[in-house]
Amino acid sequence: MSSATGCYSAFIRAEAVRSLTLLANNVTIRNVLWSLPVAPESVESNMDVCLQWIRYFAVLTEHNGRNELQSLITIASEDSETLYTEAINTLISLVKKYDNVCSALAKSIRPQHLNIILAKNTTNKRALAWINLIALLPLNLQPGIIPTLEEATSHPDPDVWMAVIVSLLDIFVRYKYDATLKYMVEDILSTCIVLGLQSRDVDIRKRSIQAIKLVIDSVTVNEDNVSELYSIINTAVSPLIKIIMRDEGDMQYEAEIAFDRVKKVCEDNISKGKGIIHSALSTITTRLITITEKGSDFVLRLAQWLKHIHNLDPVTISSASGELVYTLRNLRDDSRLPRVTAVALLEQLCARYENECFPVISSNIQFFVSIILNDKLDNFRTAALKLVIFVLRHDCSTLSEIKRFKPQFMLLLEADNMKFVVAELLSLMAKDRNIRKSILTDIIRLGISQENQLFKGHITLLSRLLIDKRILNEPTDYVMILFAYTLVSHPRLEYLKFQVVSALWCYHKPIEKEIGRRGDQLRNEFQSALFGRHATSTEVEEWCAMSSSLLELSRPSTVRHPNDSAA
Repeated sequence: MSSATGCYSAFIRAEAVRSLTLLANNVTIRNVLWSLPVAPESVESNMDVCLQWIRYFAVLTEHNGRNELQSLITIASEDSETLYTEAINTLISLVKKYDNVCSALAKSIRPQHLNIILAKNTTNKRALAWINLIALLPLNLQPGIIPTLEEATSHPDPDVWMAVIVSLLDIFVRYKYDATLKYMVEDILSTCIVLGLQSRDVDIRKRSIQAIKLVIDSVTVNEDNVSELYSIINTAVSPLIKIIMRDEGDMQYEAEIAFDRVKKVCEDNISKGKGIIHSALSTITTRLITITEKGSDFVLRLAQWLKHIHNLDPVTISSASGELVYTLRNLRDDSRLPRVTAVALLEQLCARYENECFPVISSNIQFFVSIILNDKLDNFRTAALKLVIFVLRHDCSTLSEIKRFKPQFMLLLEADNMKFVVAELLSLMAKDRNIRKSILTDIIRLGISQENQLFKGHITLLSRLLIDKRILNEPTDYVMILFAYTLVSHPRLEYLKFQVVSALWCYHKPIEKEIGRRGDQLRNEFQSALFGRHATSTEVEEWCAMSSSLLELSRPSTVRHPNDSAA
């Protein structure tokens, strides 16, 4: 011992301490060494000797050496990076291996040691080392750990901040049966992650996104903590989506990856994921005005994903659709991207949650009609058209509110990029007898005019009316059928004849199964078209007989092969 502490060269002292370390593994010698404690002051400035003393203290601490443990704590509090790093790493190793050391260390830690983490003059590496150490200690023996970690959540260094999050999450999982402690840590984690996502420091925001991923990983392996972990995720969803909608380059990409994992945990437990989806929709509806192109893409992908989620809270969907309509009403006409995104999201919600969205959309149908007729953005008008179609499909009684706009809708057929949706809307409106007659009359009038003013959109509408079986048994309907056949051979519309023929085929197809009923209908159509409304049944029968014979003659004869056997 005198060689280790006396006035010898550093090399001799280091070798002496190394020898003492080897001897300390012997019980008898160890008892002697315990009777000769080394005060921390005797640990000198020579680094090699100091490191040998740390290893010596570690051996004695393994065997309940209280004085040696205190010496390690003292060295861990030194300013020298090499010394405190070695001492803390030694303590961490001992704590993980020996429960007795873990308990003894927790009892030996004093407030001044915890304050090392929070001191302004403490280096980031030193604070990080102490955080990693105290996170392993039992909280019941050292109650100052949680308050210290909570205060350390405001540390400016991203690495230290992340270490605090990891430590708190580890404590959260370890003490999963302590309800009081869990709620306390949950609150700290939620607040810390949210503030991190809102931080001006880019690195802190990035680490906050990583923290969300860590929380999600904990959900998948800790079923006992699911409720509290979902609560943490729910709190973080809003600021996470704000990052995505702002478009911050690489950070937005990382945030989207994190949100994809959020969606996965929602799918795994939809009953607990409902709150997260509610927060997501609420955030989106309130942030649309500042949305970017990439943010819009994200919202539309989210809308597609929502179509596959079942049993969402009706209040969530109704509230979101109401917020979207309110946002649309208050956005300026030059806010192209927010308006298109809002109406597209609304359209997707309506497609999946009809009953929840219908009251909101139907009560604002006049607003959507005004968009269709007056807006300058065709894709925005198309989305509004789909919403009006949604209302009519859900409740035809709402037709009375928009039927006066039929002439304006007919004019929209001239727009190539809207004609299919407009045709679908007019087909639904054609369920009303008077509107149908008016539509058919317009098509016939345009078709027989000298200029033949029919556009592609009019042919599309005619085809849609045939396919949807809107043509019934009114005189105008019969004339429309004949008119459709004439369009097939019209030279100006030759490129559309396949569309008309296909529609006529769909219209007449049920004759194969319902020959009686449809045959009578066809007879009425041809009677009106060929002979006028007052033809006799005899005239029609003679015409049918003649036509049948002509059809027989037009069929190719069957050619027999010479080797075929006689019948």
